Amino acid sequence: FPEAEHLEGFYRCPVGLFRGSKQAYYCYLTEYTYQLIKKLNEKVSEIRLKRRHQLHKYTRAKYLRKFANDMMTSERLNIPESVADFIQGRVPKSIGAKHYMQLKRKADQFYPRYAEYVIELRRTAEIITV
Repeated sequence: FPEAEHLEGFYRCPVGLFRGSKQAYYCYLTEYTYQLIKKLNEKVSEIRLKRRHQLHKYTRAKYLRKFANDMMTSERLNIPESVADFIQGRVPKSIGAKHYMQLKRKADQFYPRYAEYVIELRRTAEIITV
């Protein structure tokens, strides 16, 4: 992520991934996740990744996205649904420039709530100790 921007306790990386109904303009990452990705020395093909997931019986990405969306829009974090959709790449193809910039600013404003929740979750699971 050469263009990753370090913001208030998280990273925002431009990805420009447009596939089907997904319009992922940015990838939002916690500091911990960003550092893990930076340490990767190899590119992994999609087929290899699928095989690894099947072998180790990892939770499928769609369930992780659902969990993240449910948590972001919960009463606990209270992130607006439109912002959660933007963070997760569910943005209408017809999004106007003005609305896009508002969503980007709001995502930058609200993502720290979710990032802090993920950090606490990792502490509880003893994945990180800091």
